[in-house]
Amino acid sequence: MKWFVYTRGTIPLHRIAPALASINECSTKLNDILFDKLLYINEKDKLWFAWDKEQITEVGRKILEKIKTKEGKKTHFNKIKIFFDKAIKSSERIRKLNLKEFDNEEIIKLYKEHYDNCKEAHGLMDVNIDAIDIYPVEYLKEKIKKSLPKNIGSQEFIKIYTKLTTPTYKTYVKREEIELLKIASKIRKQNLSFERIKPDLKRVIDKFWWTSLGFESIDPKFEEDFLKALKEYLRDIKDPDDYLKKSEKEFAEIKKQRDKLIENYNLSKEIQDLIKLFDDYALFHDLRKEMQVRTGYSFQLLMYETARRLRLDKKDLEWYWPDEVCDLLKNKKFNKKEADKRIRAVCVLASEGTLKTYSGDEAVKIRKQQLEEEVRSTAEIIGTSASPGKVIANVKVCNGAEDALRKIQKGDVLVCGMTLPDYVPAMKKAAAIITDEGGITCHAAIISREFNIPCITGTRIATKVLKDGDLIEIDADNGIIKKLEK
Repeated sequence: MKWFVYTRGTIPLHRIAPALASINECSTKLNDILFDKLLYINEKDKLWFAWDKEQITEVGRKILEKIKTKEGKKTHFNKIKIFFDKAIKSSERIRKLNLKEFDNEEIIKLYKEHYDNCKEAHGLMDVNIDAIDIYPVEYLKEKIKKSLPKNIGSQEFIKIYTKLTTPTYKTYVKREEIELLKIASKIRKQNLSFERIKPDLKRVIDKFWWTSLGFESIDPKFEEDFLKALKEYLRDIKDPDDYLKKSEKEFAEIKKQRDKLIENYNLSKEIQDLIKLFDDYALFHDLRKEMQVRTGYSFQLLMYETARRLRLDKKDLEWYWPDEVCDLLKNKKFNKKEADKRIRAVCVLASEGTLKTYSGDEAVKIRKQQLEEEVRSTAEIIGTSASPGKVIANVKVCNGAEDALRKIQKGDVLVCGMTLPDYVPAMKKAAAIITDEGGITCHAAIISREFNIPCITGTRIATKVLKDGDLIEIDADNGIIKKLEK
């Protein structure tokens, strides 16, 4: 079996289990195509997640079929939004409950209800939004290439393609920054104390408390975190209003450049519709992240309450399926030996409608059978130009957000499998970003464009070929990385 593989830092089973179960239960029906294979492996401090390459490619083709007509596109997008809203509503309900007031049977019921309320969102969005970065991206690239004059070289094509496909949508990271800068401007203009802006700050907190959450990090942001960010903006940005105006101008320029290229090269309506599709999916990338982390956080709260009342270590329960946590609430004995095996290594393999869990040595064996491959050393790596710029700097290869936060210093090149919301503080320090995975709508691509950080995505091999301390030349205009002699 050929896998399309993603790597991350440690993601305990309980945090990803609802997504695994939802995909196994719902994805075939919701994506209108057989989708019954996936692989999750966590071994010590590294995670591998994989889709069946053939199936995820077919989902991408199916998406393009669905959105060919205006009505088909509307139906597809409405379905995503309905499932998203249902999952978020369930997550908020649990977050606001005092779980100590519920008995064991009620906690079990909340677990089940929350899963039922978010399974469709996971089953559709988790698969659908990864699929858009695989087949449809290449389809659009070929369509644009065939529509341009034959005398346009590969480097010029990459520049045109990047300008055409840069989303005009503001991510939640940018929107949070804008909201805080507006408060900073108010403080400066009216000479206000931090106490006076607390109502404004509360509105920002209510919107963005979840933005530090991820599969790896499960800690939300509190008032002190937003105050710290606000103070940093006041320290580092002399004129918040001017900064905001420049930011708006940059977004307007993206659209202006795109419109000019469409006109100059007389690009077809099909190509224009596909470009708009990727704008829409930039939004859906954000919605999926929000859905994943907020539903996951509420599952964690249920697990934490179970650990508290049963006097168990929540770090052990992190490696249990939610159903297994519920069994403990029904007086089933806790299996410490099994938890320890899973902490060392755990694998979940989905095939033909069944999910099978492997622990310890068995999980390691599956990983070696399914995923080990030889990667040859190379002096040049090619990827997709996601955000332009040229940089010469030293590499830091990061396995997960915690690793990135610990290792990345200002001016380093962040090299990782893919970035997630909890990577953002490290991303802002980086001179450039390189990922193994992703396309034009992935998290790294969108965030790097918003903060003008050179970025190359989809290299497939960067984390395997590059090492900490390597001096590299990044040509993000053309998607080329070269190793240099020190």
